[in-house]
Amino acid sequence: MKLAVALLLAPAAAYVPLRASMQRASTLVRADEEPEAMDLDLGEMFELFDEADPEGVAEREAAKKAEEEAAAKEAAKLAMMVEGASAPFGFWDPAGLSKLGTPATQAWFKAAELKHSRVAMAATVGWIVNEAGIVFDGNIATGVPFSSLGKGVQAWENVPDAGKLQIILAAGAIEFASEAKQPHYMRGGRPGQTAGPFGLRLWDPLNYNGGMDEETKRTKRQMEVNNGRLAMIGAASFVAASYIPDSVPALPSTW
Repeated sequence: MKLAVALLLAPAAAYVPLRASMQRASTLVRADEEPEAMDLDLGEMFELFDEADPEGVAEREAAKKAEEEAAAKEAAKLAMMVEGASAPFGFWDPAGLSKLGTPATQAWFKAAELKHSRVAMAATVGWIVNEAGIVFDGNIATGVPFSSLGKGVQAWENVPDAGKLQIILAAGAIEFASEAKQPHYMRGGRPGQTAGPFGLRLWDPLNYNGGMDEETKRTKRQMEVNNGRLAMIGAASFVAASYIPDSVPALPSTW
């Protein structure tokens, strides 16, 4: 019986001197001085990790370099678009007008260009459709059928005054809606958003762009500006060809 008790108490007896020894060592350390703390910054910690895992250093450096290159390309792309350059060509505004004025002035320039682009695109499509002989049925006014208006600039001149007034008022309503959008595009808002009265969407009424991610929207906006700039050149060419026959070699002389 005594032997069994001795065997049971042997581990505890061995633990007591060991614990006392650890306490004495701890006391000696505190009596002398506090152990020096490891004060490492993030770079030094990464160096320790690299030393512990040398095989993964190259992979991490390659991944970091690829990430930095992707960020640099994205920053360059955004800077190019902010300055007025037009992807994919990478240049626009040779006179450097996009560098004039304050950020608010630049926002006004961008909003004006976008409005002119949209008007020019609508005008270009309408002009081509009209030149193709496609007109609305019925009358634009009492006794004035659409087919009698003619083509090009002459068609606008033949629109009754009341019709011209309605067109101008409609354009003014869209302009007012775009300027009333808050925050205003000259104070941090994004140009091109035209929310109409009673919740009407005067642009993209079917919310075609609603389900797109931001990257896709950015690409679509750049495409819109590109198409709008081309449409402005096209609309100006149509007007020039109307007043000066054969002034635009690419257009038929009948335009």
